Order: sequence, then structure tokens, then C-alpha cells
Amino acid sequence: MHRLYSPPRDSYRAPQPGPADYEPQPLFPAIHSLKIHGPVTLPKPKDRRVSNSNHATILKFTSTDRIHSKPLVRTPGQHQVGGVVLCLASLDDTLLCSDVTKTVAKWNFDDQLALQMTFGYTVWCVCVFRGQVALGCGDGCVRLWNKGPTNVQELWGHEQVVRCLTVFNNHLYSASCDATVRKWDGQRCVIVWDQREKAQAVEHKEVVTAMVVYGTHLYLGTSDGALQKWNAADEFVATMKPGHRSAIRAMVVFNNCLYTAGADHTIKKWNESHFLSVLNGHRGPVTTLLTFADALYSGSADKSVKKWDTSDECAGTLTRAHGSTITTMTQFQDALYTGGEDRKVHKWRLPD
Repeated sequence: MHRLYSPPRDSYRAPQPGPADYEPQPLFPAIHSLKIHGPVTLPKPKDRRVSNSNHATILKFTSTDRIHSKPLVRTPGQHQVGGVVLCLASLDDTLLCSDVTKTVAKWNFDDQLALQMTFGYTVWCVCVFRGQVALGCGDGCVRLWNKGPTNVQELWGHEQVVRCLTVFNNHLYSASCDATVRKWDGQRCVIVWDQREKAQAVEHKEVVTAMVVYGTHLYLGTSDGALQKWNAADEFVATMKPGHRSAIRAMVVFNNCLYTAGADHTIKKWNESHFLSVLNGHRGPVTTLLTFADALYSGSADKSVKKWDTSDECAGTLTRAHGSTITTMTQFQDALYTGGEDRKVHKWRLPD
């Protein structure tokens, strides 16, 4: 196992395979200004086609399949010192994107840049909670946008980066690199998962790297590859076996089953109590999962996106979806959006 480093507040290091990618390192200076810029017309990419004889169905992409490639727009005069995409989220009629330069951008239905903001913190994850937009931030704060970025409620409690958020039993749960999971009730929080003392004792920090609600239980995926099951009373139920050999990077519910993506290059399928099967095919850590149009999509550090059907067969592959690791995916307006370490967001019109 890797020895994890405790990052300072609101810091980042580009992900590397294994649990170490949950240990951000200082790299970029803070930006505290709020700037808004008008629509930007995005360039069309050149035609490209890929093929892969290992799969019966190939998701070929051309200038019509990949609708456009959107390098993240920067404030005029500001040096572009980074831009790794951290999070993509579809919120009603807008697409939200955050990157490591503490920039949050919003695109509308026409893929025009509607709003761009720079903050003093990075945004690592997003979810909707009681009609508000909840943001997990690099400074350890959970922020709730009530009507927009100027009307913010701050929930303080974590000491390090908030890596994932979910809603369970009508409460907001947050997991952080400080080795805790917290349950929020207004401004107050209760620690429901705490590995800080264990980390001090064995000089190894286990953190929760993914959370999902499946059935009547909350499932936690950790940097050690363990999958834990918790009930609505915040009581530990079981550790599902066999876990992944390294960090669980993402989890999603698809076709009434739970799927977990691991840095060990595999995707595992579970029911509520047992391991069912493993999906192989990626050549690098599987970093993100998405259910879209009756299919499961997986993004990886091998730069590819794979499509899996309901029988767990690989139905196609985008072999060079990005120039480097794919970090996040989302669905917006019947299209698939992917973000990567190459500082780009691609929009895909995928064939049936």
C-alpha cells in the first residue's frame, strides 16, 4: 500500500495511479476575484477516426460525433498554469465544470460559455441537496449555493479536501482526505466514519474516495480498495469481499446492481450482499463511471471511454477520447461530456 500524505488546505497534485492520487500537493496560487465573461464560440476539431479490432462495435468519432472540444476558457491576461478538469455536473439547463485553477465555468444549452468564476478554492465534487447545489471544496468546506455563487452557505468541519458528496436518508454526507465522513444537519455535523487515529498509529491514512446509495444502504469505497456497507442508522454492516487491490475511484448503480471502478484497472459488479463479476478491458486505472442511455460508461487513465451493455459486454470503445487521463464524465442534453487531465472537455454524440 502507498503511504498517504496529508495535504495542506486547498491544494492539488495531478492524479497518479493508486491511492496516492487522493493526496493533493500544493501547485497553484489562490485566485480570489470573481469575473464574468460573455459567450465564447468554440472551435470545431478536425476529423479523426479510430478503430480497434478487439471490439465488435467501435464507437468511431468524427467532427460530427465529437461535437466540439472545449479548452477551458481563461480570464484575459491571466496565465494558464493548470487546468486539469476536476468535476463535470449537469444542473437543470446548465453544465458546470471546475478545474484545478479554481475556475468554475457554466455552459448553456447552445454550448456557449454563460458564466466563468474564479474563487479562492477548488471545487472537487457537486451534488444537489434539497434544491441547493452542494460543492465539495479544496479548503475543506462544503458550500451550498442557494440561488447562485453569490448566495452561499458554508459548512465547516473537514480539515482537508472534500472529495465526494452524496445524499442519504435525507441528509448530506461528505467524505474528505482528512480520513472522515461527516453527516450534516444544518450547520452541525456528526462524524460517522473516522480513521484518523488509525492513520496516526500505522502511519497510513485510509480515506473514503467514493460514496453511493444503493437500495437502503450507503456504500463507501476507500483508498485501500475496500467496499463498506452502512445502514440508515450510520451503523457499519459489512465489508464486501473481494475488494479491489487498490483505490476505488468511482461507484454507480446500473441495471439494479452496484458497479465499482478501481485503480487496479477493473470494474466490479455487486448486488446488495455479494460480489457478482468483474469487467476487464481497461489498461489503466478506471477513474470515472456514468450511466447514460441504458448503458454504463467508464473512463480511464488509459485515455479511453468504454461502453458496457446490460449483459456486461463491452459494446464499444473510444480509444483516444483524451490526450491523458479521463477524470470525470456527465450527461447533458442527450450527449456525453468527458473531462481530462489534458485540460479539455469533450462533447460526444454517441451512436446507438
